[in-house]
Amino acid sequence: MKNRKTDNYLLNTTLVILLLYNILFFMARHLPNSEEIGLSQLTVLVRESVGMITFIEAIGVITLFVDLVGRFDSFQKPYKAIRIIAVSLLIIGLIFKVFINYLDSAYLDASIVEMILVV
Repeated sequence: MKNRKTDNYLLNTTLVILLLYNILFFMARHLPNSEEIGLSQLTVLVRESVGMITFIEAIGVITLFVDLVGRFDSFQKPYKAIRIIAVSLLIIGLIFKVFINYLDSAYLDASIVEMILVV
């Protein structure tokens, strides 16, 4: 019984950490005054080790998704909807960050977009 409580604690902690990371990442990316509140350093840190951070985030999101599917019936009714929304946001955030971090440098370059629009 103690092992199940530890597992639930670790899964809930992973969920909260990933949600906080996503909130901070998108605030640093899209808020105009992110330099003033110190979020630009998070962007620099992520850029330095983007591969490892994305890999660890993907493992966490996949683990939470498998946990959601495997224990779907055991979640209490009010927490079930919150869990579904949270894991869905994490999946969407991971996909969005993959596009931002890996396609931003090559395919979404402003000069390429300008060339396409001019032609």
